[in-house]
Amino acid sequence: MILDPTALWPLVLLIACLLGATMILAWWLTPGEPALGIWTLAVFSITLGLTFVVARPLLPELVSILLGNGLLLAGYGMLWSGMRLFDGRPMRLGWALLPMLVWPIFCLVPPFSESVPLRYLAVSFFIVILLGLTLRQLWRNPAAALPARQVVRLLILGMVVIALLRLPLAGEVGSGDRIVLFTAPQFGWLPMFTLGVAIVMTFALVIMVRERAEMAFRSASVLDELTGLLNRRGFLQEAVRTFPAQGPVGVLMMDLDGFKQVNDRLGHASGDRVLIIFARVLRENLRQLDVPGRLGGEEFVALLPGMGLGDAGRAADRVRRAFLDTMQAELAELDPGGLLRAGRAQPMSVSIGVSATDRPAAGPDVPLEPLLQAMIALADRELYRAKDNGRNRVELAVFDPRRADSVA
Repeated sequence: MILDPTALWPLVLLIACLLGATMILAWWLTPGEPALGIWTLAVFSITLGLTFVVARPLLPELVSILLGNGLLLAGYGMLWSGMRLFDGRPMRLGWALLPMLVWPIFCLVPPFSESVPLRYLAVSFFIVILLGLTLRQLWRNPAAALPARQVVRLLILGMVVIALLRLPLAGEVGSGDRIVLFTAPQFGWLPMFTLGVAIVMTFALVIMVRERAEMAFRSASVLDELTGLLNRRGFLQEAVRTFPAQGPVGVLMMDLDGFKQVNDRLGHASGDRVLIIFARVLRENLRQLDVPGRLGGEEFVALLPGMGLGDAGRAADRVRRAFLDTMQAELAELDPGGLLRAGRAQPMSVSIGVSATDRPAAGPDVPLEPLLQAMIALADRELYRAKDNGRNRVELAVFDPRRADSVA
């Protein structure tokens, strides 16, 4: 069956307008995502540009060639700008619209003004560049793991490949001063391909926005807003997931010494700053695979996979010393009036309790969360022993998985 492009293109453009309306609705329902607005403009710009190009026999050349292709280039440029905006980067709208702005030169200057194939090559070249920039932005962002983003990436890649494959056909798209790309039967696949890409792209962009919003909500539910560490819920989830099935593992329970005096004497803003400083110290002095978290107030916790009692104790002491040194450096700015130092021999410090085992009893019949909770409870006992023994110190205990039920 031979497809008739002249009958298909009006239907494709009508559906594209409906997809643009869908984008408007999605933008209205998601006012906090300005990238949807840019993509909506891109959809309508490309649709209107295609309409002018397809209707060339019915329109003046100025409208079809100059305005139609200019709108096409503007649409692809806004697709790139919207992706940059979505990733929190400057839109670079000037660069995105540059191909549209220089397009009139190709329409007025020979030999482009006299050759349909050369103008086709120029438009295709600009489109490939803009799609390539969009693809680069899709690839460079860490959020590329989101399923909808991967779909968009594959679609853009497919569009780049198709555009490149069409370049050798430049001599076949024009007949004299007429363009046959949208009328000849051999190009009957083009409207169907365009329609498929438009439908999938529109919904993929909307779903991509929704996926990121859902990811942000999930992150907010497991992260401590002040310090950026995992909260109690997030720590337990990640610690259970990371808990080794065999081999050594350690748990640190940490409490900031004298934190109440910081809040009482310097105010809660200063207390918040101390918490942020300690969270930073914790990140800088633990490994990438360790799992730190804030349980609440001035109490912190960390899971250390692969660390027995000795290694966990050394890691805890490294954190203790780093926080002490950091607070000594920060104290002059944090407490210029000396209110905190009055009656205290040393600045803010941290007491740490450590529980560790070399052979956790983690098997198919041993649930991990009760085992983790038992190790946290033992580390908490050691923490209070560190407090009782003078604070600013580390106390350690060996955890016996066989007696986990006895640790209350």
